[in-house]
Amino acid sequence: MTQEHDPLDLIGQERTAARSAEEERLAKEKEQNEVRWVMSSKQGRRFIYRLLSRAGVFQSSFNTNNAVMAFNEGNRNSGLQLLTDIMDACPERYTEMLTEQKEAKERDGHRTADRRNKHS
Repeated sequence: MTQEHDPLDLIGQERTAARSAEEERLAKEKEQNEVRWVMSSKQGRRFIYRLLSRAGVFQSSFNTNNAVMAFNEGNRNSGLQLLTDIMDACPERYTEMLTEQKEAKERDGHRTADRRNKHS
């Protein structure tokens, strides 16, 4: 049997609101812990960087074709939501991720240049 809502039961409404607020707080804390867990390893940060890149977070979603641009912007919005979760949970890990990606690109650039020099 379901309990009926009594609009005159102000104490009951306050208890329900407090319970809902606590449930929301715990859910947010759980989500933040999950993001921190993924971002705590180098592999997790590489994975997240790939997701953000594929979502187009680091580039414009502009396209002269409106349908393509709408798709790109929807994809980018998902990436931005993930970025917001990261910045809420562990902004220092985001900076660490960017530094790691920059260093990896520099290493890859040096390897490519070395290969070119060997073949010259």
